[in-house]
Amino acid sequence: MIGAVLGAVAGLGFVLAAVGLFAGPSFAGRVLPYLDEEWRPPRARWRDAGTSFMRACAEAIGSTAATVAARCEALGTLTPLQFRARQLQWAAGGAILALVCVLASGGAGGLALALVLPALACLGGAVAADVGLKRQVEGKERRLAQELPDVAEFLALSVGAGESVRAGLERVAGMGTGFFVGEIDRILRDVRAGAALTDALARFQGRCGSQPVLRFVDALIASLDRGTSLAGVLHAQAADARSSARRELLEAGGRKEIAMMVPVVFVILPTTVVFTLFPGLAAMSVFT
Repeated sequence: MIGAVLGAVAGLGFVLAAVGLFAGPSFAGRVLPYLDEEWRPPRARWRDAGTSFMRACAEAIGSTAATVAARCEALGTLTPLQFRARQLQWAAGGAILALVCVLASGGAGGLALALVLPALACLGGAVAADVGLKRQVEGKERRLAQELPDVAEFLALSVGAGESVRAGLERVAGMGTGFFVGEIDRILRDVRAGAALTDALARFQGRCGSQPVLRFVDALIASLDRGTSLAGVLHAQAADARSSARRELLEAGGRKEIAMMVPVVFVILPTTVVFTLFPGLAAMSVFT
């Protein structure tokens, strides 16, 4: 009986010692507060390096939480959670498609191909979803720059007729259509929620990446803060936006002209030379 009690006590002591050994702080954790702040255990340094590398890779394809949230905010029709769900669907679809292709081939590439190809397809689907979001945001920014001159002129007419800036924005939002009108609706919703007009414009400025639109919002905020004449500023911004659009159109036309030279030089010109020289070469071979 005494032996059983001593055995139970000894076993409980071993259990408590093991729990204290594994549950308590490690030696590095106890010593770290007394060392230099820049010193870190090797395992922590490797973990931080791996985290930094993964964050850099995600940043390279634009899939970090901050960039996704910023682009979803700029797009206005998608939340980060909805985008992550779409990205997961694209990744799963790519992996399933690759797995079907591997099964259809009968495993001709071996086990390595059966493992590597679905993983690459999964990564490709995630990257494709991210690229699609980026293209949507860039397309919206181009449309905002295209619609800016008309919106600025309409707002200038409303302000010049004696209306306030908010009334002019409400008139534009009620009569117009397009991406810029949608952003004006978001600005007015912020104002109705209690935000100042300049703060709502600053939020719009933060979620937009188009330079002409940013210059327009800068001039609008400065005019509201200083109380200067707004109609002249809006007319000037509309003229500046039109000149910028004309310049970008000329630059795009120049780039397309250069791109059109590639098929001319490498496809059409060699074919023309061959058809021109071939009859003469054939005749020379006949007479020789």
